[in-house]
Amino acid sequence: MHGTDIHANPHTHSKIATWKKLHGCLQTALGVTGCGFNLGIKVVDVSDSAWATVMKKNPLVSGMRYKLWPFYED
Repeated sequence: MHGTDIHANPHTHSKIATWKKLHGCLQTALGVTGCGFNLGIKVVDVSDSAWATVMKKNPLVSGMRYKLWPFYED
């Protein structure tokens, strides 16, 4: 930004990298049988057994089970 010491790089690139990682984790979770997305409340809808499978595939999804995804469209 002109007149400040804030630069687009690395701030914007860091945000984009984080969003891509979260989206990839969400797609991994939704690819497991028994795991879906509730468009009404915008949250991952999954059984306990399916969630255990998701966690084995990608432990980074641990905080995503009850996280709201207001801008996600299936």
